[in-house]
Amino acid sequence: MMKLHDTLYIVIPACNEERNIKSVIDEWYSVIDSIDDRPRIVVSNDGSMDRTKGLVKEISDLRIKVRLLAKKNGGHGSAVLHGYKYAIENKAAWVFQTDADGQTFSADFDDFWNLRNQYDAVLGMRSKRGDGR
Repeated sequence: MMKLHDTLYIVIPACNEERNIKSVIDEWYSVIDSIDDRPRIVVSNDGSMDRTKGLVKEISDLRIKVRLLAKKNGGHGSAVLHGYKYAIENKAAWVFQTDADGQTFSADFDDFWNLRNQYDAVLGMRSKRGDGR
């Protein structure tokens, strides 16, 4: 269980992910919803040309723990940094980053969370990616 000083922000950079974004937010929302009212999911929309931004806006209107950050397209790295900056400005004690493609699983989150006090950073890597050709 999260302590009050353990405020977590999950940063999700996204660009043209209308097919995935709702299910990804739903999956990660179940992680933070069981914690308390402080954690947030921050979707850093990187100039999507599809409905990603609109879908995240609709979700954030209904779910108070979801934030939409909209920016011009600048690439994956700038979207990540945009989300991290927002988290830091809003006093996040912890930042967890996942992608909007649904290839990381919230079921694995506890493995990272349980190590947070032992290390300055905990990194994960998929040994088998689920990308298409």
